[in-house]
Amino acid sequence: MEAGEPNAVESSGSGSTGKFRRICVFCGSRSGNRPSFSQAALDLGKQLVERKIDLVYGGGSAGLMGLVSKTVFDGGCHVLGVVPTALLPNEVSGETIGDLIKVADMHERKSEMAKCADAFIALPGGYGTMEELLEIIAHSQLGIHHKPVGLLNVDGYYDSLLALFDKGVEQGFIEDSAGHIVASAESAEELLRKMEITCRPSAGPAASWPPHVSVPSSVRHVVTTTTPTVPWSPKQPSRRPLTATPAASRAPPIPTPIPATCPPLLHPAGLSPAGERREEWSSCRVGVRPPVRLTRT
Repeated sequence: MEAGEPNAVESSGSGSTGKFRRICVFCGSRSGNRPSFSQAALDLGKQLVERKIDLVYGGGSAGLMGLVSKTVFDGGCHVLGVVPTALLPNEVSGETIGDLIKVADMHERKSEMAKCADAFIALPGGYGTMEELLEIIAHSQLGIHHKPVGLLNVDGYYDSLLALFDKGVEQGFIEDSAGHIVASAESAEELLRKMEITCRPSAGPAASWPPHVSVPSSVRHVVTTTTPTVPWSPKQPSRRPLTATPAASRAPPIPTPIPATCPPLLHPAGLSPAGERREEWSSCRVGVRPPVRLTRT
């Protein structure tokens, strides 16, 4: 199933009777070092099946991803995986479970998972799991969505992260009201019960999530030209082209505002999607010429 095709989750026949129809689960593509992590993934999958809740997840067939998705799929509920094409060789091995949406990158993956789900649960995982979780929490704080967020704290795996949230509230970086965005529990059954209780009435269907907006190529790149662009000074009376002069005929150096530590151009040989050569300037301030001496002809 490719991105842009009719949403497969709409054809699900599981018929959830609870508050949630589809829950997005963030979890690791590894199983971790403790058997309790794998058991927690299996228990969560069984709880989703008992409540007839469909699964949205990262599309991997390894680690905790594979355990929870196979459990839900074997239980008769719908499974929708979203995976970037670059990660297919690493996260998907063997037969795919349920329907699979292939997307361009990690940003599109998170957007697709978010708009397809009514709530979010994080199992133990690594950097990717934590990054997905924190973005969903931040979006909830900003009012971008009103969907419940749950943290399955298996064997205290997320104790330090929850303590960090409390520290942010204590030190004034997180509002008191935002400190209660995340519901946490040690078991899947308890966590789902908490999330159903705290589910706000304003939490609408999955379509309420802002759709993914593709950024045009003209916006993605700072400058798209065939040659580097040289800013003109207001003191220059005309716009005649600048050309480099031989070293033997150059005038004595004149002090210029060019910083000595100005880094070189980034990606000098990069190409834009249109096939044009791309030149992206570094962090030199606007109005300062690149570190190449040019004179008028």
